[in-house]
Amino acid sequence: MKTEDRFAEISAFVATVRHQSFALAAQAMTLSSSAVSRRVSALEARLGVRLLTRTTRSLRLTEAGEHYYADCRRLLAEMDAADQSLRDAAGAVSGRLKLALPVSYGHLHVLPTLPGFMRQYPEVEIDVSLSDRYVNIVEENVDLAVRIGKLVDSSLVAKRLRPDVRRICATPAYLAEHGTPATPAELGRHRVLQFSLTPFGDVWQLTRRGKTESVKVKPRLWADSAQMTHAAALAGQGIAIVPAFLAAADIAEGRLQVVLPEWKFAPTGIWAVYPGGRHLPLKVRKLIAYLEQHLPVCPYDLGE
Repeated sequence: MKTEDRFAEISAFVATVRHQSFALAAQAMTLSSSAVSRRVSALEARLGVRLLTRTTRSLRLTEAGEHYYADCRRLLAEMDAADQSLRDAAGAVSGRLKLALPVSYGHLHVLPTLPGFMRQYPEVEIDVSLSDRYVNIVEENVDLAVRIGKLVDSSLVAKRLRPDVRRICATPAYLAEHGTPATPAELGRHRVLQFSLTPFGDVWQLTRRGKTESVKVKPRLWADSAQMTHAAALAGQGIAIVPAFLAAADIAEGRLQVVLPEWKFAPTGIWAVYPGGRHLPLKVRKLIAYLEQHLPVCPYDLGE
């Protein structure tokens, strides 16, 4: 069997698993759905193993398919890396770059910088995904992710782009009605608006001059969107932890007021994160450098 035919079959199989659909895989490969299906069936026939369990509504990997998919995905990634390494050696900044961004920060600060990067490097094609979920950048073949907060995956490489500064805030009207907390413990009796994906959870740890206090809060609202908790705080619905990149202007103009300004959360960062242990494509290195230079610098004192 010709090598190019085997490659076509494997590419169709990997695309089908990645997109969980023959139709979507076909769209990504600019083929017909039937052509992709035929290639996957031919692969199974050649191997003598069922790789996918097909139903009218879904596709699911068999046990053998899971192992084969992992090997095939690694093989294609190594081929892509070899191609990219050759292009990099020639100084070409080109190719597709898959970028994963958190929703709020991505919309407000990263996306506005990308047109300038694309003008500077017109041969780079950027595939952007906006989500606040934890993206597995290795499994999902992401070239670069921007993450906010504390990093936990030691297998990844991270470059700090900006500080991540957060403060506890509420509207002046809310504080006038419910009182302004004078100590961390007093936060426990207030309405709290909680971003559900934050590492803080419902126990906030605050530090002042080397002293740390923990307080259990009672969230009135849990939301998986920082923009939603920010909007609820602006509507006077309670107290929220707000990041500088979202609320600096509201604080400066008096729409929000910092509560317990001397008490701080542990410093974290806004990071560019990418897989370790392999060649970093030139296009990714250029984007990281561009973001370092062009991302907005927020007023990190937040009115202190």
